[in-house]
Amino acid sequence: MIGRTESVDFSYEGSDGYNPRIDSLLISDFRTRESMTATADEKMVSAILQFEEELTAQQVRWAQSQGIEFARRQSSLIHVGSIYSVWAPTLASIQRLDEIGMMRASSGSRTHYPSLTTSVPAIGAPNVWYNMKKGDASINGTGTRIAIIDTGASWLHPTFWRPNTGELNVLQSGSRFYVDINSNSIADADEGPISTVQGQLGSTISYQQDYMFIDINDDGTFQYNNGDRWLGGVDANGDGDISLTTESVVILGESKIAVLFDQENDDVYIRGVNLTQATNVGDPYGHGTHVASTAAGGQPGMTSFVGAAPGADLIIIKSPLDSASIIEGIHFAVENEADVINMSFSSYLGFLDGTDLEDLAVSQAFIANGTLSTLAAGNLGGRSKHANFQCASGETAGTTLSVNNPPDNSFINILWQSDDDDEHVILTPPGDADPIDIGEFGSITGSAYSLESDNISAYVFADTSTRGTNRLIVQVSSSDHFWDSGTWLVSVSNPSGATVTVDAYAWDTQWHYSNLRFTSRVDNRRTISSPGTADLGIAVGSSSRTGEGISSTSSEGPRIDGSVKPEVVAPGETINAARNSLSNLWTSKSGTSMAAPHVAGVIALIRQASESRNGWIDLTSLYQGAGGSGNHYESPSSSWGYGLVNPTYSIQHFLNTSLADTNWEYIETFASDNEDPSVNDSLDILSVKLYQNSSAVQLRVGFDGVANFTTDSVFTLEWDADSSLATGPSGVDVLVNISAGEAHAYQWTDSSFELAPFAPEFFTELNYLYISVLRTHPSNRGRMRFRTSNSTVSTLDSLDYSDLENQWRPLFRSISYESEGTVFDIRVAVYDHDTPVGELSIEASIVDGGLDDLTSQNNQADSSLNWNVDIGEFESSSLLSLIAMASDESASLASPPVMLSSELGTEVRFIIANLETAHVRVGPFISDRISGSLTLEGHMFVDEVTLSFIPKSGFTPNVTLSGNQGQYSFDISTAGFSEGEYSVVAVAILRTGEEISYEFATLQVVSDYSLAILLGAAAVAVIVIIILYPKIAERIR
Repeated sequence: MIGRTESVDFSYEGSDGYNPRIDSLLISDFRTRESMTATADEKMVSAILQFEEELTAQQVRWAQSQGIEFARRQSSLIHVGSIYSVWAPTLASIQRLDEIGMMRASSGSRTHYPSLTTSVPAIGAPNVWYNMKKGDASINGTGTRIAIIDTGASWLHPTFWRPNTGELNVLQSGSRFYVDINSNSIADADEGPISTVQGQLGSTISYQQDYMFIDINDDGTFQYNNGDRWLGGVDANGDGDISLTTESVVILGESKIAVLFDQENDDVYIRGVNLTQATNVGDPYGHGTHVASTAAGGQPGMTSFVGAAPGADLIIIKSPLDSASIIEGIHFAVENEADVINMSFSSYLGFLDGTDLEDLAVSQAFIANGTLSTLAAGNLGGRSKHANFQCASGETAGTTLSVNNPPDNSFINILWQSDDDDEHVILTPPGDADPIDIGEFGSITGSAYSLESDNISAYVFADTSTRGTNRLIVQVSSSDHFWDSGTWLVSVSNPSGATVTVDAYAWDTQWHYSNLRFTSRVDNRRTISSPGTADLGIAVGSSSRTGEGISSTSSEGPRIDGSVKPEVVAPGETINAARNSLSNLWTSKSGTSMAAPHVAGVIALIRQASESRNGWIDLTSLYQGAGGSGNHYESPSSSWGYGLVNPTYSIQHFLNTSLADTNWEYIETFASDNEDPSVNDSLDILSVKLYQNSSAVQLRVGFDGVANFTTDSVFTLEWDADSSLATGPSGVDVLVNISAGEAHAYQWTDSSFELAPFAPEFFTELNYLYISVLRTHPSNRGRMRFRTSNSTVSTLDSLDYSDLENQWRPLFRSISYESEGTVFDIRVAVYDHDTPVGELSIEASIVDGGLDDLTSQNNQADSSLNWNVDIGEFESSSLLSLIAMASDESASLASPPVMLSSELGTEVRFIIANLETAHVRVGPFISDRISGSLTLEGHMFVDEVTLSFIPKSGFTPNVTLSGNQGQYSFDISTAGFSEGEYSVVAVAILRTGEEISYEFATLQVVSDYSLAILLGAAAVAVIVIIILYPKIAERIR
């Protein structure tokens, strides 16, 4: 058996034998740069660093003194919470950062790969735009921001523009048409002619797949810099065409791109400032354009290709998609107030257990700022690039691998958890060659080295994650590496200890390549890619375009540690969306890359409806709404997660609406009856739909004819509200009658019905009667029956009892913690739209890296749980996590794991505060000012900054400050201040609602009447002079 050779030893030693903090891939980067002939700057290595907590300014300066260069965006350090992007000159400079609490160091050069009109209707998004409202506004994503980290976007494409004018008339001049922009009824030179991308001629334009534009040069080519502008047609008669002689148009003059960040050139373009200078910044690959338009492209009613949230703004981050750029992209998105970040790319080079630094950045963005991330699950299904097997104690097990001249950067990644780390990975070449024993894992962990034999030349990397996942990578990385073609055996030997479960991944740089493929133990499960493996990210699987079946290539869950993945599914097959071209507008792409932006758009719809700040309501309503009422997986499926994403049902889980505004389209039927020809149409009940909240039940009753209860016709609702036959006739204890234009409710009291203290709300519209009735027994749902009658017939039509059931599932309102040492103060709050608090329960569990329970706490009949627990009591070598469970009387939801570590807390703090003068005067004619400045770290997580002047007694003046990039200055009049001493306190109000206060100065306010006295004396002197002057003058004469 051939062992590893160490002619190039990439291992290193720490104080305890090896330093698990530094990823072996990063070590390889340093050794590669050291062997290069290059300048010192060219030898700097990109790294991603994780610290115990955010660095102070002093710690940053110390790190810089060691040669570390922090990546910056303008003057701000690029970081997401405690994760920083840096450039380092040597491995030793990284090792020295242990002094300031470095926990992890990973390569910043790891590459991620893109994961590639009926689809949007398939998830029900148009129902939300057209039928649901938040206040008076349609829910279409307006007011939200979707960040797209991808290959860029062809932002001049018409899909990325929205109307900025009202309807404009079209003028005909000869055979051509013009837009009457200035309403002068003259075809001016800058108003046309109107052309279309596909070259349609004449007065009738089919707009489903084409766009009109003002063609200043009349050359049939859209040229923004020449003044050309896109147009949307107003299809007044809904025939699918725009008649230029009778129908109007609007100018699509406002870009949906709020911010465009070109990472490759470090340029930022902002709408309304300099975006028009970015006409040469596009998308050379087309992937990002397609993704962005799927999330928020198009204009409803003006094109067939409309994204999930057409009202949302976009933040486009054109990225090279290496690890450092991804971290910077997340930082930039958070700083620019993204509500959701879409990342349609994948990597299988990490631990795939939620601890890769890109994964942690996703989780930190959620914890600190409520920013959600939608992530491609990956496209490894059916590719034969994943194998799964178990290896019992004292045995060797494995899988066969077909190797066919793999290109550079191809690799296999072998992952498992172990209690003793004595396993060996063994590669057996084709033919009679000797097996290659990589070595006992415990002895090589934290090392990177060259593997040289007659059959393979490659690098080996060995590491262990903070959750205890062992990772061994074999990669051909350079032109002098090779890997003999043929069938190899990849096996694991387990000398002792418990049985280990092994996941092996093969990657040959493209989803569809077959240079590396497993030929035994192939398994489509457990194939979720990073960063989709992030604890608090949303991994999205792919379905058919109509949402009817899972795509054969869609990666499946669960995550390798058993965590729920993917969380939801969206259409990802043959999705038609924008092409990176202005002459050929549309293209079809497939993959989880296309599924993820559907969900990003849905999150924008949910966020607009919820106005949530911490993200938990948005995240868990997405989960609980998936699949609607009939196709939801309470125990998540490995392929569907919780189900096909459903924005209508998700929003209905929390949106409080009036009876008139309730959206009934997607509410399931509660009771129904066939048409009865013997009953008057207006009294023939056909269906009842029901919408419950915690205090009332709303109903829509459908009739065969127009509903009319303004005469002697009567509609009766009988409610056995307490589920007891002992109260009321046949159990009826609430009775509602609607007749003669009035509604009356009655309650059973011992022996008779009495008028209830509440009056039901009702109205009719066409064939429907709408009713809202208060719940009299919140702890019971009961059952209802319905009938119609008139003054002569007691029952004309009736529907017998139907049981009210739990309609809405529980959500998490918040999950948070504070820590001091190993003691954690955990807080969990839940929300249920139609379940009273007495029927709710919460359980919280502490789990280890393998998700095994260590301890738990539960709270019954309550909507919140507070738990103080010392995790130092548990013997575990892996990072511990919190999992919460919320339950109502029939449904439950488990939270994703939340790491119990200070590194997931993002610190907001005032680092500089200056009051320019500690003494000011107040009094007549005094114009002193109170001035100074503040510097706030973590400003992107803050909603508002105020300055308070707190006296020992009396009125407290408060001032709201405006700032830029964390810099706040103030210059305040003393008007309104009384004499006395004031404590000066800066207050940052976080997006989570928490407040950070910092008292930094004392202000002494003194009364000063000297100027008034002086002026008074001067005035008296003047008066005296005026009085005495005549006498003095008389004497002089």
